[in-house]
Amino acid sequence: MRYSHKIHQANQQKSPSIQRRQRLTSFLLIGGVIIFLFIFAETKTVDWWEFYRFFVSSLISVVVAYIIAAVLALILALGATKSKWLENIMLPILDVAQSFPTFALIPVLLVVFGTSRWVVVFFLVVTIIWPIVFTLITALKGEREDLGQAATIYHAHGIKRLWYFRLPSVFPAFISGSIIGWGEAWEALIGAEIIAKVLGIGSYLGKLGETGSVWQLVLGIAMYLFLIFILNQIIWIPLLNLSSRYQNES
Repeated sequence: MRYSHKIHQANQQKSPSIQRRQRLTSFLLIGGVIIFLFIFAETKTVDWWEFYRFFVSSLISVVVAYIIAAVLALILALGATKSKWLENIMLPILDVAQSFPTFALIPVLLVVFGTSRWVVVFFLVVTIIWPIVFTLITALKGEREDLGQAATIYHAHGIKRLWYFRLPSVFPAFISGSIIGWGEAWEALIGAEIIAKVLGIGSYLGKLGETGSVWQLVLGIAMYLFLIFILNQIIWIPLLNLSSRYQNES
């Protein structure tokens, strides 16, 4: 099982100064590589306006796929932990489903949607959903009984219990699973767009590999990784720090 193992959280959080120093080091390292590649690559054959336009198009696909996957993952995780009977039925099904080769879905999606961006979106949904589902299930099954009893004492039932107790308790696991799924989505995006022949950053890099030099392709990949790094710093690092507030000791 790829994602059904427990993700252990670090007992100690790194200090903000260490985190800032590490981010700055990563930024300078990637930036230095890109500058080096700019010097040695013939960038006139790289249409940067087209590159960034396709990146934004692919980013929209990833965001839409993530939202769909996150909602479905939450529903599946809550359903699988609702009762022991449902858990015994759903967990084997989910375990088999996560092992299915994702790229094998592309021919089916092409038949259903044609060569449209929805092929990539639904392919990414299947890619993103599993790490979120299994980290959520692990967190839900490991909820602290004393906190659950406290919620019952304060009459937290139904939606109120879900909002004030269950969702905050699984928020760190949700963010951990989301980071894994988000990273795998960007990794799978390239192949999906090339195979499905959908315009995006993946198909652009594929075209660059066919028509450009090796240096230009490496430059495009480096810029691609740099943009993903920036997104991670803007979105996921703050959310990861925020999730530490909801981390409970066992």
